[in-house]
Amino acid sequence: LIELASKMAAIDVISQRVVETLSTEPNLSRAVECAANAALFLAALDATILGGGSIDIDTLRHLSNRWFEDRNPTRGRLSDELFNFAMNWATSPVGSAWALLNPAGARNENRWVLLDAIFARMSFDHKTAPWLQEIANDHQLLNVALFHYDRRHIDEAEEILRTLAERGDISGMAVLAELLWTDRTGLDAYAEAFEWSLEAADAGNAWSMVRVGHLLEGGEDHD
Repeated sequence: LIELASKMAAIDVISQRVVETLSTEPNLSRAVECAANAALFLAALDATILGGGSIDIDTLRHLSNRWFEDRNPTRGRLSDELFNFAMNWATSPVGSAWALLNPAGARNENRWVLLDAIFARMSFDHKTAPWLQEIANDHQLLNVALFHYDRRHIDEAEEILRTLAERGDISGMAVLAELLWTDRTGLDAYAEAFEWSLEAADAGNAWSMVRVGHLLEGGEDHD
């Protein structure tokens, strides 16, 4: 418990540092630097969701630029200099907090414990950007959908799952069926849920096989 409390205190320090660093500054160059930090922070959340926990540097750079352009349309693309500045900010030690979060002192280019800690602390209400779907493969899209579903962003989850299911992704079919069955109401939703479960079961999804068998036995009744 003492160790857990220490780590939570360290994450609070980091969270406060994020808030302070991303605040509006009157100096123009400082404002641009803060905008770059903010873009990297949002990109790190998206990249972590896509990768299921790991952060790829190329994806991080691409997403940072998209967020920077979206939030600062008059400033153009995120330069390499600004991206590197933001990376130095995001991966720099924070006193004892760094030691707690990364006791081995290791830092490799594919995973930064500091960014992961910020993600864990502050991402509950994060909504992924529309352009995330442009670069994601089916597995990554499923990660995005599950991220939203776990946080009860039902509409966002359904939109992505429907995209996956309609192009034949078996896991997308199975999860969409569960969403329709448990989070939507009405006979149309239940009928569609059964159809997706049946299609996923025919394709070999074990959970959907169980679900279809249970439904055919009359195990659940939605009127």
